Amino acid sequence: MNLPSEETLWKTASVGLGLIIGVAILSLMHQINYLFHPVDETIISNTNSDAMADYFSNPPLLIGKFISIATAAFFSSAIAKLVKPNLTIRSAVIIGSVLMILGIFDIVTSSYPYYFKIVAPILYIPAAIFGYLFINNIHHK
Repeated sequence: MNLPSEETLWKTASVGLGLIIGVAILSLMHQINYLFHPVDETIISNTNSDAMADYFSNPPLLIGKFISIATAAFFSSAIAKLVKPNLTIRSAVIIGSVLMILGIFDIVTSSYPYYFKIVAPILYIPAAIFGYLFINNIHHK
């Protein structure tokens, strides 16, 4: 049985650290977004799905969610690249893909409008790649 090299372990650890920090950023920004757009008590007590669909159709709430998705993916990839400067762009795609899978769970369990369900998963990978390229450009200056 061949064990992975030390280089592979450090790359995996930096991607893991980036994902942990990215999920923390995403959670924190979502909670702040929900503080700015609280759920009405009548929606909580009412199990009507139309009321929840109306709540999740609030444009400022959705803009906040778009911003938090892009920010979390950007910083998770950027932090991974900062920790291990010789990461490849493939690592950024992996980070964006893992965050996208987590985001799909949120989309499936909530009553978001269709355009959000289409656009939100598309944001993760480009934002992660942009974070990777941002740090890569800083390293090469």
